[in-house]
Amino acid sequence: MSSGQQKKLQKNPAFYSAPANRDMTRVEVFNRTSKVFEVKGPGIAAYLSREPFPAFEQGSKFNIRHFYCPNPIAALPLPQAHHNTTPKKLSGVKRIPIFGDITLLHNTTSLNQLDPSGKMKDNPMLALIRPYARVFELIDGAKTTKEIYDQIIHEYGHEIDPYIFLAFLDHLEDGGFIYWGGRPKLTTFDAVLSNRWDANITTIQDQFSYTELPLYTAIEMTYQCNLRCSDCYCNAFPSIKPLIWPEFKQRILRQVVESGISYVTLLGGEVLLDLPQVVEAITMLRDADIYVKLITNGTLVDNKNAALLSRSRINKIEISFDGFDAKNNDRFRGKETFDKSIQAIRLLKKEAIPIIGISVTIRNDNFDIVTKGLEDFVLTHGIHKVYFSKFYRSTSGNLGELSLQQEDILSEKCNEWIDRLSREIPRFEAVILGRRCTCGRSSAVISPNGTVKACPFSASPAGILTHEAGLKSIWKDSDLLWDIREMPKETCAARLDRANVESFCL
Repeated sequence: MSSGQQKKLQKNPAFYSAPANRDMTRVEVFNRTSKVFEVKGPGIAAYLSREPFPAFEQGSKFNIRHFYCPNPIAALPLPQAHHNTTPKKLSGVKRIPIFGDITLLHNTTSLNQLDPSGKMKDNPMLALIRPYARVFELIDGAKTTKEIYDQIIHEYGHEIDPYIFLAFLDHLEDGGFIYWGGRPKLTTFDAVLSNRWDANITTIQDQFSYTELPLYTAIEMTYQCNLRCSDCYCNAFPSIKPLIWPEFKQRILRQVVESGISYVTLLGGEVLLDLPQVVEAITMLRDADIYVKLITNGTLVDNKNAALLSRSRINKIEISFDGFDAKNNDRFRGKETFDKSIQAIRLLKKEAIPIIGISVTIRNDNFDIVTKGLEDFVLTHGIHKVYFSKFYRSTSGNLGELSLQQEDILSEKCNEWIDRLSREIPRFEAVILGRRCTCGRSSAVISPNGTVKACPFSASPAGILTHEAGLKSIWKDSDLLWDIREMPKETCAARLDRANVESFCL
């Protein structure tokens, strides 16, 4: 095919692209496991285009593996039994552009409603590659399955197998993304097939230097707390004055809702110091189909608070611990905090909060205590999720940080715990946070005064939310965030600026 020939080029679904720098002059091309190609100069527009590229650019050089011209004639027909069925989208689903080739689907419906059986580990998230994101876009409650298939074949040709297409629709229905009744259920669906349409959100976070929107946004509602934990990073920001509540709603919560993001974590300080405000915030976010997680020390949870949190339709609550018995926990958090946090777990479970997890700050001096006590603690209290936050110090030293050997041991133990405990505890997972830094690349933090930061531990603002300067524009244009994105992906973003933070933990 000659240069300049008027043909629509479709990108090969096996590959996906994302910008590697601010001015979009460098593009990284990935497959499901690794970076395979980098593009500079001519051809950039084709790799970054969300739509099929309309023509060859004069003088452009394309890697033939990454582009093709669709050939509908070579495609296989759709089985007759599925022709006249009509799938339709369900409520509670957020559709977020990650970058041109990948679209995130996130079902934020309450997990108790979505999956009463307890088989789902968390609310479903799919990082859809181009053809399957297009399938979901075409589902409108009016088009038949055959009409959708015919359109996708016209656009992607023989790259789409009819049985993979049908398996994808089955998968969407199983995840509560669509209703697709009145048709034969596929009995040959293999979970391995899902990698044909799902690029995996964790893999995407590891690979991409920049996503069009933050995939996760933490909102720090306050730096005030009823405890004085010795290692808490909030101790570094005592003078920051939060916005008054009406302004907080307008400048922070409203902008988060309007941005289109799907996942928010509310944290402090201690968020439950002002329960009416936090319940109003949760309700506002959930009304916009945003998944909401709350992190608390649990000491202020009582029967009334637990009931209010349940009625707010919150998705997940995590309670912070530094050890799995009173002696070891309370030496970091204060007298009687362990018993109060345990009581919080009981009260929240009584109110049927969909997922109850714990956040554990792990350091070299509590490593043995935590790893030896976790299994009994999880089984005794029915904990769904365990999140390990590795303790870090400032660049002046690494006293208290895990050794590389301890990190490897912890990773192995997490795999062992998941294997054993998931047989007893529905939805159980054990996760090490921050193994690869996503701060400023695919996650953001908003401080109580409206400051946008890459990381909770950073003292430098990426921007200030105002009625004119929105979250989306700060995320796209901040000099600080682009400095972070152009660093090696293994680099911790907070190490750019920790001069004012001597020690911290999540």
